[in-house]
Amino acid sequence: MNAIKIAFALWTVVAVSSLTTLICGDGGLLALHKLEAERDRLSDNMEQLRRLNAQLQGTLGELQSDPDVLTVYAHELGYAASPDERFVRIAEVSSAPRSAARAGNLLRAVRPTALSDSAIRVISATVGLILIVLLFRPSVRSSGKLWPIRRRGKRPEGFRAPDPSRI
Repeated sequence: MNAIKIAFALWTVVAVSSLTTLICGDGGLLALHKLEAERDRLSDNMEQLRRLNAQLQGTLGELQSDPDVLTVYAHELGYAASPDERFVRIAEVSSAPRSAARAGNLLRAVRPTALSDSAIRVISATVGLILIVLLFRPSVRSSGKLWPIRRRGKRPEGFRAPDPSRI
């Protein structure tokens, strides 16, 4: 009987370790869910960068091919388009310079957190020890039963049958 209890406790340790690794480990279900969310976040960022790149490529093409657009940009930045142009700046009036082009957001990949192998081992060993203590506690050993079960035909001590005349 003791060998069965020990085998059951060891089997429970292996089962708890396996399930904990499957759910909370490095390659577990929770880590997989977090990786999928991270993949979606990075994929959305890549799509935003592609749209921004297409927009900036269009602006670059305009600046390289159209001299009027280049003149407008030069004036917005405070440069003269030709040597005979002169600028007059009024001190009280602020000019609204063209906003600098955004190059996109820098996203850093986030590594998903998982339970370490040592933590899983500690959890499994603790469950196994608790189970062994419960299976081998003195009250169980002395009675031979894990919980009191009434056998057929025997009544617990102090039990009285109801009086049929009162029913």
